[in-house]
Amino acid sequence: MTNFFKLPHSFLEKFPGRRFSVIAICVMLTLFVGFLDYATGREMDFFLFYFIPIAISAWFAGIWAAVFSVLLSIVTWLFADMLSNHQPSSWLIEWRNAWIPGLAFSLAALVVIVIRKAFDQKHELNANLSETLLKLEEASNKRWLAEQEIIQRNEFLRHIFESLTHPFYVVDADDYSVLMANSATIQGGLPHGTTCYALTHQRSEPCSGAEHLCPMEKVKNTREPFTTEHIHYDKDGSERHVEVHGYPVLDNEGKLIQVIVYTMDITRRKQMEEELRNSRDELELRVRERTAELVRASEKLQEIPSKLIAVLEEERKRLAAELHDSIGQTLAAVKFWVEMALKLRDAGDSNAALNHLEQFVPILHRSIEETRSIYMCLHPSMLDSKGLLSTLEWLRQECMKLYPERHIELEAGIAEEEIAENLKVNIFRIVQEALNNIAKHSKAEWVGISLTKNGGGIELVVSDDGVGMDLDIIMQTGAAGSLGLTSMRERAELTGGSFSIESTSGEGTTIRAFWPMETEDQLQKGGIT
Repeated sequence: MTNFFKLPHSFLEKFPGRRFSVIAICVMLTLFVGFLDYATGREMDFFLFYFIPIAISAWFAGIWAAVFSVLLSIVTWLFADMLSNHQPSSWLIEWRNAWIPGLAFSLAALVVIVIRKAFDQKHELNANLSETLLKLEEASNKRWLAEQEIIQRNEFLRHIFESLTHPFYVVDADDYSVLMANSATIQGGLPHGTTCYALTHQRSEPCSGAEHLCPMEKVKNTREPFTTEHIHYDKDGSERHVEVHGYPVLDNEGKLIQVIVYTMDITRRKQMEEELRNSRDELELRVRERTAELVRASEKLQEIPSKLIAVLEEERKRLAAELHDSIGQTLAAVKFWVEMALKLRDAGDSNAALNHLEQFVPILHRSIEETRSIYMCLHPSMLDSKGLLSTLEWLRQECMKLYPERHIELEAGIAEEEIAENLKVNIFRIVQEALNNIAKHSKAEWVGISLTKNGGGIELVVSDDGVGMDLDIIMQTGAAGSLGLTSMRERAELTGGSFSIESTSGEGTTIRAFWPMETEDQLQKGGIT
Protein backbone atom coordinates (compact mmCIF):
# COMPACT_ATOMS: atom_id res chain seq x y z
CA MET A 1 0.00 0.00 0.00
CA THR A 2 2.92 2.28 0.74
CA ASN A 3 4.28 1.71 -2.72
CA PHE A 4 0.82 2.48 -4.10
CA PHE A 5 0.94 5.98 -2.60
CA LYS A 6 4.46 6.51 -3.92
CA LEU A 7 3.69 6.15 -7.57
CA PRO A 8 6.36 7.59 -9.86
CA HIS A 9 5.12 10.44 -12.03
CA SER A 10 7.62 11.25 -14.70
CA PHE A 11 5.84 14.43 -15.64
CA LEU A 12 5.94 15.76 -12.09
CA GLU A 13 9.41 14.38 -11.54
CA LYS A 14 10.55 16.35 -14.54
CA PHE A 15 8.47 19.39 -13.59
CA PRO A 16 7.88 19.31 -9.78
CA GLY A 17 6.72 22.97 -9.62
CA ARG A 18 3.68 22.28 -11.82
CA ARG A 19 1.85 19.99 -9.35
CA PHE A 20 0.02 22.93 -7.80
CA SER A 21 -0.72 24.36 -11.23
CA VAL A 22 -2.40 21.09 -12.20
CA ILE A 23 -4.41 21.05 -8.95
CA ALA A 24 -5.47 24.67 -9.50
CA ILE A 25 -6.56 23.93 -13.06
CA CYS A 26 -8.53 20.92 -11.87
CA VAL A 27 -10.23 23.01 -9.14
CA MET A 28 -11.19 25.67 -11.64
CA LEU A 29 -12.39 23.06 -14.11
CA THR A 30 -14.51 21.35 -11.40
CA LEU A 31 -16.05 24.64 -10.34
CA PHE A 32 -16.71 25.54 -13.98
CA VAL A 33 -18.53 22.22 -14.55
CA GLY A 34 -20.56 22.84 -11.35
CA PHE A 35 -21.45 26.33 -12.51
CA LEU A 36 -22.64 25.00 -15.87
CA ASP A 37 -24.59 22.31 -14.04
CA TYR A 38 -26.26 24.97 -11.87
CA ALA A 39 -26.79 27.50 -14.67
CA THR A 40 -28.60 25.06 -16.92
CA GLY A 41 -30.94 24.08 -14.13
CA ARG A 42 -30.02 20.46 -14.80
CA GLU A 43 -31.66 20.64 -18.15
CA MET A 44 -28.40 19.12 -19.37
CA ASP A 45 -26.61 16.38 -17.39
CA PHE A 46 -23.01 17.47 -16.70
CA PHE A 47 -22.29 14.52 -14.44
CA LEU A 48 -19.74 12.93 -16.83
CA PHE A 49 -17.76 16.16 -17.09
CA TYR A 50 -16.78 15.86 -13.43
CA PHE A 51 -14.61 12.90 -14.43
CA ILE A 52 -12.33 15.15 -16.49
CA PRO A 53 -10.67 17.07 -13.60
CA ILE A 54 -10.64 13.88 -11.52
CA ALA A 55 -8.81 12.03 -14.29
CA ILE A 56 -6.38 14.93 -14.82
CA SER A 57 -5.62 15.15 -11.10
CA ALA A 58 -5.18 11.39 -10.77
CA TRP A 59 -2.97 11.19 -13.85
CA PHE A 60 -0.80 14.26 -13.44
CA ALA A 61 -0.94 15.23 -9.74
CA GLY A 62 -1.01 11.95 -7.89
CA ILE A 63 -3.39 10.10 -5.57
CA TRP A 64 -3.87 12.85 -2.96
CA ALA A 65 -4.71 15.35 -5.65
CA ALA A 66 -7.17 12.80 -7.06
CA VAL A 67 -8.81 12.38 -3.59
CA PHE A 68 -9.06 16.13 -3.26
CA SER A 69 -10.53 16.38 -6.78
CA VAL A 70 -13.10 13.61 -5.99
CA LEU A 71 -14.25 15.36 -2.79
CA LEU A 72 -14.40 18.70 -4.56
CA SER A 73 -16.41 17.18 -7.41
CA ILE A 74 -18.90 15.58 -4.95
CA VAL A 75 -19.38 18.84 -3.06
CA THR A 76 -19.67 20.86 -6.27
CA TRP A 77 -22.13 18.37 -7.73
CA LEU A 78 -24.28 18.51 -4.54
CA PHE A 79 -24.35 22.26 -4.37
CA ALA A 80 -25.09 22.61 -8.08
CA ASP A 81 -27.89 20.07 -7.82
CA MET A 82 -29.42 21.55 -4.65
CA LEU A 83 -29.18 25.14 -5.83
CA SER A 84 -30.77 24.32 -9.15
CA ASN A 85 -33.89 22.69 -7.48
CA HIS A 86 -34.71 25.56 -5.02
CA GLN A 87 -36.54 23.07 -2.83
CA PRO A 88 -35.11 22.71 0.67
CA SER A 89 -36.94 19.44 1.26
CA SER A 90 -34.98 17.85 -1.59
CA TRP A 91 -31.54 18.67 -0.08
CA LEU A 92 -31.68 15.74 2.28
CA ILE A 93 -32.53 13.51 -0.60
CA GLU A 94 -29.55 14.83 -2.59
CA TRP A 95 -27.18 14.30 0.34
CA ARG A 96 -28.45 10.78 0.71
CA ASN A 97 -27.94 10.11 -3.00
CA ALA A 98 -24.43 11.66 -3.05
CA TRP A 99 -22.74 8.31 -2.41
CA ILE A 100 -23.57 7.22 -5.94
CA PRO A 101 -21.55 9.94 -7.74
CA GLY A 102 -18.95 9.77 -4.97
CA LEU A 103 -18.48 6.07 -5.63
CA ALA A 104 -18.38 6.73 -9.37
CA PHE A 105 -15.87 9.53 -8.93
CA SER A 106 -13.72 7.37 -6.62
CA LEU A 107 -13.81 4.42 -9.00
CA ALA A 108 -12.88 6.69 -11.88
CA ALA A 109 -9.95 8.12 -9.92
CA LEU A 110 -8.91 4.63 -8.86
CA VAL A 111 -9.02 3.36 -12.44
CA VAL A 112 -6.95 6.29 -13.67
CA ILE A 113 -4.47 5.80 -10.83
CA VAL A 114 -4.19 2.08 -11.60
CA ILE A 115 -3.72 2.81 -15.28
CA ARG A 116 -1.16 5.46 -14.39
CA LYS A 117 0.61 3.05 -12.08
CA ALA A 118 0.66 0.43 -14.80
CA PHE A 119 1.92 3.01 -17.27
CA ASP A 120 4.62 4.19 -14.87
CA GLN A 121 5.62 0.63 -14.06
CA LYS A 122 5.81 -0.09 -17.75
CA HIS A 123 7.82 3.07 -18.25
CA GLU A 124 10.07 2.18 -15.32
CA LEU A 125 10.36 -1.37 -16.58
CA ASN A 126 11.27 -0.10 -20.03
CA ALA A 127 13.74 2.31 -18.47
CA ASN A 128 15.21 -0.46 -16.32
CA LEU A 129 15.25 -2.75 -19.30
CA SER A 130 16.95 -0.10 -21.41
CA GLU A 131 19.42 0.55 -18.62
CA THR A 132 20.00 -3.17 -18.22
CA LEU A 133 20.42 -3.60 -21.94
CA LEU A 134 22.78 -0.64 -21.97
CA LYS A 135 24.76 -2.14 -19.11
CA LEU A 136 24.77 -5.52 -20.84
CA GLU A 137 25.94 -3.90 -24.04
CA GLU A 138 28.60 -1.98 -22.13
CA ALA A 139 29.63 -5.16 -20.33
CA SER A 140 29.63 -7.00 -23.64
CA ASN A 141 31.80 -4.30 -25.18
CA LYS A 142 34.15 -4.41 -22.21
CA ARG A 143 34.27 -8.18 -22.42
CA TRP A 144 34.93 -7.99 -26.15
CA LEU A 145 37.69 -5.45 -25.56
CA ALA A 146 39.11 -7.63 -22.79
CA GLU A 147 38.96 -10.66 -25.07
CA GLN A 148 40.67 -8.70 -27.83
CA GLU A 149 43.32 -7.54 -25.39
CA ILE A 150 43.80 -11.11 -24.20
CA ILE A 151 43.99 -12.29 -27.81
CA GLN A 152 46.54 -9.59 -28.61
CA ARG A 153 48.57 -10.44 -25.52
CA ASN A 154 48.42 -14.13 -26.34
CA GLU A 155 49.44 -13.36 -29.90
CA PHE A 156 52.26 -11.16 -28.63
CA LEU A 157 53.40 -13.88 -26.23
CA ARG A 158 53.12 -16.45 -29.01
CA HIS A 159 55.31 -14.32 -31.26
CA ILE A 160 57.82 -13.95 -28.45
CA PHE A 161 57.54 -17.67 -27.76
CA GLU A 162 58.15 -18.53 -31.41
CA SER A 163 60.85 -15.92 -31.94
CA LEU A 164 63.15 -17.64 -29.45
CA THR A 165 65.88 -19.39 -31.41
CA HIS A 166 66.53 -21.97 -28.71
CA PRO A 167 64.07 -24.63 -27.50
CA PHE A 168 61.49 -23.36 -25.00
CA TYR A 169 58.72 -25.56 -23.60
CA VAL A 170 56.40 -26.01 -20.61
CA VAL A 171 56.32 -29.36 -18.80
CA ASP A 172 53.60 -30.75 -16.52
CA ALA A 173 55.07 -31.28 -13.06
CA ASP A 174 53.10 -34.50 -12.47
CA ASP A 175 53.61 -36.66 -15.56
CA TYR A 176 56.43 -34.72 -17.29
CA SER A 177 54.35 -34.29 -20.44
CA VAL A 178 55.16 -31.34 -22.67
CA LEU A 179 52.16 -28.98 -22.59
CA MET A 180 53.45 -26.52 -25.15
CA ALA A 181 56.65 -25.97 -27.09
CA ASN A 182 57.99 -23.50 -29.61
CA SER A 183 59.10 -24.33 -33.13
CA ALA A 184 62.75 -24.44 -32.10
CA THR A 185 61.91 -27.38 -29.84
CA ILE A 186 60.45 -29.61 -32.55
CA GLN A 187 59.35 -29.19 -36.14
CA GLY A 188 56.06 -30.48 -37.46
CA GLY A 189 54.09 -30.51 -34.22
CA LEU A 190 54.34 -32.47 -31.02
CA PRO A 191 52.27 -35.62 -30.36
CA HIS A 192 49.94 -35.33 -27.39
CA GLY A 193 51.39 -36.71 -24.17
CA THR A 194 55.02 -36.57 -25.30
CA THR A 195 57.30 -36.43 -22.26
CA CYS A 196 60.30 -34.18 -21.94
CA TYR A 197 62.72 -37.10 -21.59
CA ALA A 198 61.32 -38.75 -24.72
CA LEU A 199 61.59 -35.46 -26.59
CA THR A 200 65.15 -34.57 -25.65
CA HIS A 201 66.80 -37.84 -24.64
CA GLN A 202 64.83 -40.40 -26.66
CA ARG A 203 64.28 -42.33 -23.43
CA SER A 204 61.29 -44.07 -21.91
CA GLU A 205 62.02 -42.99 -18.34
CA PRO A 206 63.09 -39.74 -16.63
CA CYS A 207 66.72 -38.68 -16.52
CA SER A 208 68.86 -39.87 -13.63
CA GLY A 209 72.44 -40.08 -12.50
CA ALA A 210 75.17 -37.50 -12.04
CA GLU A 211 75.70 -37.09 -15.79
CA HIS A 212 72.03 -36.34 -16.48
CA LEU A 213 70.68 -34.77 -13.30
CA CYS A 214 66.96 -34.27 -13.92
CA PRO A 215 66.05 -30.55 -13.71
CA MET A 216 62.40 -31.47 -13.11
CA GLU A 217 63.23 -33.39 -9.94
CA LYS A 218 65.58 -30.66 -8.80
CA VAL A 219 62.98 -27.91 -9.30
CA LYS A 220 60.28 -30.04 -7.61
CA ASN A 221 62.49 -30.57 -4.57
CA THR A 222 63.80 -27.02 -4.21
CA ARG A 223 61.03 -24.99 -5.95
CA GLU A 224 63.82 -22.76 -7.19
CA PRO A 225 65.32 -22.21 -10.64
CA PHE A 226 67.94 -24.75 -11.63
CA THR A 227 70.62 -24.96 -14.34
CA THR A 228 72.56 -28.00 -15.51
CA GLU A 229 74.24 -29.42 -18.60
CA HIS A 230 72.87 -32.36 -20.57
CA ILE A 231 73.44 -34.25 -23.78
CA HIS A 232 70.31 -34.01 -25.93
CA TYR A 233 69.54 -35.58 -29.28
CA ASP A 234 68.24 -33.64 -32.26
CA LYS A 235 65.74 -34.94 -34.81
CA ASP A 236 68.58 -36.62 -36.72
CA GLY A 237 69.74 -38.45 -33.58
CA SER A 238 72.95 -36.43 -33.29
CA GLU A 239 74.29 -35.60 -29.85
CA ARG A 240 74.16 -31.95 -28.81
CA HIS A 241 75.60 -30.49 -25.64
CA VAL A 242 73.00 -28.18 -24.08
CA GLU A 243 72.62 -25.98 -21.04
CA VAL A 244 69.22 -26.68 -19.44
CA HIS A 245 67.38 -24.00 -17.42
CA GLY A 246 64.32 -24.92 -15.34
CA TYR A 247 61.92 -22.44 -13.67
CA PRO A 248 59.01 -23.41 -11.35
CA VAL A 249 55.39 -22.34 -11.97
CA LEU A 250 53.28 -22.35 -8.76
CA ASP A 251 49.52 -22.05 -8.31
CA ASN A 252 47.79 -19.76 -5.77
CA GLU A 253 48.31 -22.34 -3.04
CA GLY A 254 52.04 -22.58 -3.72
CA LYS A 255 51.81 -25.99 -5.36
CA LEU A 256 54.18 -26.73 -8.24
CA ILE A 257 52.08 -27.36 -11.34
CA GLN A 258 54.43 -26.72 -14.24
CA VAL A 259 58.08 -26.18 -15.04
CA ILE A 260 59.27 -23.81 -17.74
CA VAL A 261 62.31 -25.27 -19.48
CA TYR A 262 64.55 -23.72 -22.07
CA THR A 263 67.82 -25.04 -23.43
CA MET A 264 70.83 -23.42 -25.08
CA ASP A 265 73.05 -25.33 -27.49
CA ILE A 266 76.62 -25.19 -26.16
CA THR A 267 78.08 -27.83 -28.48
CA ARG A 268 80.37 -25.30 -30.16
CA ARG A 269 81.49 -24.01 -26.77
CA LYS A 270 82.25 -27.56 -25.64
CA GLN A 271 84.20 -28.17 -28.84
CA MET A 272 86.16 -24.97 -28.28
CA GLU A 273 86.83 -26.00 -24.67
CA GLU A 274 88.06 -29.38 -25.90
CA GLU A 275 90.22 -27.67 -28.52
CA LEU A 276 91.51 -25.33 -25.83
CA ARG A 277 92.36 -28.29 -23.58
CA ASN A 278 94.10 -30.03 -26.47
CA SER A 279 95.96 -26.83 -27.32
CA ARG A 280 96.94 -26.41 -23.68
CA ASP A 281 98.14 -30.02 -23.51
CA GLU A 282 100.02 -29.58 -26.77
CA LEU A 283 101.49 -26.32 -25.49
CA GLU A 284 102.56 -28.01 -22.27
CA LEU A 285 104.14 -30.80 -24.31
CA ARG A 286 105.95 -28.29 -26.48
CA VAL A 287 107.06 -26.36 -23.41
CA ARG A 288 108.43 -29.58 -21.92
CA GLU A 289 110.16 -30.40 -25.20
CA ARG A 290 111.49 -26.87 -25.49
CA THR A 291 112.61 -26.97 -21.87
CA ALA A 292 114.42 -30.23 -22.57
CA GLU A 293 116.04 -28.62 -25.62
CA LEU A 294 117.08 -25.64 -23.53
CA VAL A 295 118.50 -27.98 -20.91
CA ARG A 296 120.46 -29.81 -23.59
CA ALA A 297 121.56 -26.49 -25.07
CA SER A 298 122.61 -25.32 -21.63
CA GLU A 299 124.58 -28.52 -21.14
CA LYS A 300 126.19 -28.00 -24.53
CA LEU A 301 127.01 -24.40 -23.62
CA GLN A 302 128.59 -25.66 -20.43
CA GLU A 303 130.66 -28.09 -22.52
CA ILE A 304 131.82 -25.38 -24.95
CA PRO A 305 134.46 -23.81 -22.67
CA SER A 306 136.08 -27.17 -21.99
CA LYS A 307 135.89 -28.06 -25.69
CA LEU A 308 137.36 -24.70 -26.65
CA ILE A 309 140.16 -25.24 -24.17
CA ALA A 310 140.74 -28.68 -25.66
CA VAL A 311 140.73 -27.22 -29.17
CA LEU A 312 143.16 -24.50 -28.19
CA GLU A 313 145.40 -27.03 -26.46
CA GLU A 314 145.28 -29.33 -29.49
CA GLU A 315 146.03 -26.36 -31.76
CA ARG A 316 148.99 -25.40 -29.57
CA LYS A 317 150.31 -28.98 -29.73
CA ARG A 318 149.87 -29.02 -33.50
CA LEU A 319 151.64 -25.68 -33.89
CA ALA A 320 154.40 -26.82 -31.52
CA ALA A 321 154.85 -30.02 -33.52
CA GLU A 322 154.91 -28.13 -36.81
CA LEU A 323 157.36 -25.58 -35.47
CA HIS A 324 159.55 -28.35 -34.06
CA ASP A 325 159.39 -30.58 -37.13
CA SER A 326 159.76 -27.90 -39.75
CA ILE A 327 161.09 -24.56 -38.63
CA GLY A 328 163.04 -25.97 -35.68
CA GLN A 329 164.86 -28.58 -37.80
CA THR A 330 165.41 -26.04 -40.55
CA LEU A 331 166.97 -23.57 -38.12
CA ALA A 332 169.14 -26.37 -36.67
CA ALA A 333 170.35 -27.25 -40.18
CA VAL A 334 171.03 -23.58 -40.92
CA LYS A 335 172.99 -23.31 -37.68
CA PHE A 336 175.04 -26.42 -38.69
CA TRP A 337 175.81 -25.13 -42.20
CA VAL A 338 176.71 -21.64 -40.92
CA GLU A 339 179.09 -23.10 -38.33
CA MET A 340 180.73 -25.29 -41.03
CA ALA A 341 181.13 -22.28 -43.31
CA LEU A 342 182.71 -20.25 -40.53
CA LYS A 343 185.16 -23.06 -39.76
CA LEU A 344 186.13 -23.35 -43.42
CA ARG A 345 186.57 -19.57 -43.61
CA ASP A 346 188.77 -19.61 -40.53
CA ALA A 347 190.78 -22.42 -42.13
CA GLY A 348 191.33 -20.21 -45.16
CA ASP A 349 189.13 -22.23 -47.51
CA SER A 350 186.80 -19.46 -48.69
CA ASN A 351 185.45 -21.37 -51.67
CA ALA A 352 184.33 -24.28 -49.53
CA ALA A 353 182.67 -21.87 -47.09
CA LEU A 354 180.82 -20.21 -49.94
CA ASN A 355 179.62 -23.59 -51.21
CA HIS A 356 178.20 -24.42 -47.77
CA LEU A 357 176.35 -21.09 -47.65
CA GLU A 358 174.84 -21.68 -51.08
CA GLN A 359 173.55 -25.13 -50.02
CA PHE A 360 171.39 -23.86 -47.08
CA VAL A 361 169.62 -21.18 -49.18
CA PRO A 362 166.99 -23.74 -50.38
CA ILE A 363 166.62 -24.83 -46.79
CA LEU A 364 165.81 -21.23 -45.78
CA HIS A 365 163.38 -20.95 -48.69
CA ARG A 366 161.54 -24.11 -47.54
CA SER A 367 161.43 -22.73 -43.99
CA ILE A 368 159.86 -19.54 -45.24
CA GLU A 369 157.19 -21.53 -47.10
CA GLU A 370 156.46 -23.62 -44.02
CA THR A 371 156.16 -20.47 -41.91
CA ARG A 372 153.76 -18.98 -44.48
CA SER A 373 151.70 -22.18 -44.38
CA ILE A 374 151.46 -22.00 -40.59
CA TYR A 375 150.24 -18.41 -40.40
CA MET A 376 147.91 -19.00 -43.34
CA CYS A 377 146.29 -21.73 -41.27
CA LEU A 378 146.02 -19.38 -38.30
CA HIS A 379 144.45 -16.55 -40.32
CA PRO A 380 144.98 -16.43 -44.07
CA SER A 381 145.96 -12.87 -44.94
CA MET A 382 144.79 -13.35 -48.50
CA LEU A 383 141.21 -13.65 -47.13
CA ASP A 384 141.41 -9.92 -46.39
CA SER A 385 143.28 -8.96 -49.55
CA LYS A 386 141.87 -11.27 -52.24
CA GLY A 387 138.58 -12.47 -50.77
CA LEU A 388 136.91 -15.74 -49.83
CA LEU A 389 136.68 -17.36 -53.27
CA SER A 390 140.42 -16.93 -53.98
CA THR A 391 141.26 -18.16 -50.48
CA LEU A 392 139.14 -21.29 -50.97
CA GLU A 393 140.94 -21.95 -54.27
CA TRP A 394 144.29 -21.58 -52.49
CA LEU A 395 143.12 -23.99 -49.77
CA ARG A 396 142.00 -26.52 -52.42
CA GLN A 397 145.42 -26.40 -54.10
CA GLU A 398 147.30 -26.70 -50.81
CA CYS A 399 145.28 -29.75 -49.81
CA MET A 400 145.89 -31.39 -53.19
CA LYS A 401 149.65 -30.76 -52.73
CA LEU A 402 149.52 -32.46 -49.34
CA TYR A 403 147.26 -35.28 -50.56
CA PRO A 404 147.94 -35.78 -54.27
CA GLU A 405 145.91 -39.00 -54.31
CA ARG A 406 142.72 -37.02 -53.53
CA HIS A 407 140.90 -34.97 -56.20
CA ILE A 408 139.21 -31.80 -54.89
CA GLU A 409 136.73 -29.71 -56.92
CA LEU A 410 135.50 -26.19 -56.12
CA GLU A 411 132.28 -24.68 -57.53
CA ALA A 412 131.61 -20.97 -56.88
CA GLY A 413 128.12 -19.85 -57.88
CA ILE A 414 128.10 -16.51 -56.09
CA ALA A 415 129.88 -13.18 -56.45
CA GLU A 416 132.40 -12.09 -53.85
CA GLU A 417 130.48 -8.88 -53.03
CA GLU A 418 127.32 -10.88 -52.24
CA ILE A 419 128.99 -12.48 -49.22
CA ALA A 420 128.97 -10.56 -45.94
CA GLU A 421 132.44 -9.82 -44.53
CA ASN A 422 131.71 -11.37 -41.14
CA LEU A 423 130.52 -14.52 -42.91
CA LYS A 424 133.65 -15.12 -45.00
CA VAL A 425 136.00 -16.25 -42.24
CA ASN A 426 133.37 -18.67 -40.86
CA ILE A 427 132.77 -20.23 -44.28
CA PHE A 428 136.53 -20.62 -44.68
CA ARG A 429 136.88 -22.27 -41.24
CA ILE A 430 133.99 -24.67 -41.92
CA VAL A 431 135.56 -25.74 -45.25
CA GLN A 432 138.98 -25.99 -43.60
CA GLU A 433 137.61 -28.15 -40.75
CA ALA A 434 135.66 -30.31 -43.20
CA LEU A 435 138.80 -30.95 -45.31
CA ASN A 436 140.69 -31.71 -42.09
CA ASN A 437 138.12 -34.36 -41.09
CA ILE A 438 138.13 -35.81 -44.61
CA ALA A 439 141.93 -36.06 -44.57
CA LYS A 440 141.95 -37.77 -41.17
CA HIS A 441 138.95 -40.12 -41.34
CA SER A 442 137.15 -40.45 -44.68
CA LYS A 443 139.74 -42.12 -46.96
CA ALA A 444 137.99 -40.32 -49.79
CA GLU A 445 139.30 -40.12 -53.36
CA TRP A 446 136.97 -37.29 -54.42
CA VAL A 447 135.89 -34.17 -52.55
CA GLY A 448 133.45 -31.53 -53.81
CA ILE A 449 133.14 -27.98 -52.45
CA SER A 450 130.17 -25.87 -53.58
CA LEU A 451 129.38 -22.28 -52.53
CA THR A 452 126.29 -20.93 -54.33
CA LYS A 453 123.18 -18.75 -54.02
CA ASN A 454 120.22 -21.02 -53.45
CA GLY A 455 116.66 -20.28 -52.30
CA GLY A 456 117.31 -16.70 -51.23
CA GLY A 457 120.45 -17.51 -49.28
CA ILE A 458 124.04 -18.74 -49.37
CA GLU A 459 124.50 -22.52 -49.40
CA LEU A 460 127.78 -24.29 -48.65
CA VAL A 461 128.06 -27.99 -49.49
CA VAL A 462 131.13 -30.16 -48.81
CA SER A 463 130.76 -33.79 -49.88
CA ASP A 464 133.06 -36.79 -50.31
CA ASP A 465 132.94 -40.41 -51.43
CA GLY A 466 134.67 -41.76 -48.35
CA VAL A 467 133.77 -44.45 -45.86
CA GLY A 468 131.05 -42.34 -44.16
CA MET A 469 130.18 -42.54 -40.49
CA ASP A 470 127.43 -43.31 -37.97
CA LEU A 471 126.53 -39.86 -36.66
CA ASP A 472 124.60 -41.07 -33.60
CA ILE A 473 127.47 -43.15 -32.34
CA ILE A 474 130.03 -40.42 -33.03
CA MET A 475 128.02 -37.68 -31.28
CA GLN A 476 127.08 -39.89 -28.30
CA THR A 477 130.53 -41.37 -27.70
CA GLY A 478 132.52 -38.24 -28.57
CA ALA A 479 134.61 -40.20 -31.06
CA ALA A 480 137.28 -38.57 -33.17
CA GLY A 481 135.74 -35.92 -35.40
CA SER A 482 132.81 -35.06 -33.14
CA LEU A 483 134.55 -31.94 -31.86
CA GLY A 484 135.11 -30.74 -35.40
CA LEU A 485 131.47 -31.37 -36.32
CA THR A 486 130.31 -29.45 -33.26
CA SER A 487 132.64 -26.59 -34.13
CA MET A 488 131.26 -26.38 -37.67
CA ARG A 489 127.64 -26.45 -36.46
CA GLU A 490 128.26 -23.73 -33.89
CA ARG A 491 129.99 -21.51 -36.44
CA ALA A 492 127.00 -21.80 -38.79
CA GLU A 493 124.33 -21.27 -36.13
CA LEU A 494 126.14 -18.39 -34.40
CA THR A 495 126.16 -16.48 -37.69
CA GLY A 496 122.39 -16.94 -38.25
CA GLY A 497 122.61 -20.04 -40.43
CA SER A 498 121.66 -23.69 -40.25
CA PHE A 499 123.83 -26.79 -40.38
CA SER A 500 123.14 -30.41 -41.31
CA ILE A 501 125.11 -33.60 -41.92
CA GLU A 502 124.10 -36.57 -44.04
CA SER A 503 126.28 -39.66 -43.80
CA THR A 504 125.94 -43.40 -44.16
CA SER A 505 128.67 -45.91 -43.50
CA GLY A 506 130.34 -46.83 -46.78
CA GLU A 507 128.54 -44.17 -48.84
CA GLY A 508 130.33 -40.93 -48.01
CA THR A 509 129.36 -37.76 -46.15
CA THR A 510 127.67 -34.49 -47.13
CA ILE A 511 127.85 -31.35 -45.00
CA ARG A 512 125.42 -28.49 -45.68
CA ALA A 513 125.34 -24.99 -44.22
CA PHE A 514 122.80 -22.35 -45.22
CA TRP A 515 122.62 -18.62 -44.41
CA PRO A 516 119.46 -16.65 -45.35
CA MET A 517 119.96 -13.40 -47.27
CA GLU A 518 116.59 -11.85 -46.29
CA THR A 519 118.04 -8.83 -44.51
CA GLU A 520 121.39 -7.14 -44.35
CA ASP A 521 121.30 -7.45 -40.57
CA GLN A 522 121.33 -11.23 -40.82
CA LEU A 523 124.29 -11.08 -43.20
CA GLN A 524 126.17 -8.69 -40.91
CA LYS A 525 125.98 -10.87 -37.78
CA GLY A 526 129.27 -11.21 -36.07
CA GLY A 527 131.09 -14.50 -36.38
CA ILE A 528 133.85 -16.31 -34.52
CA THR A 529 137.31 -16.48 -36.00
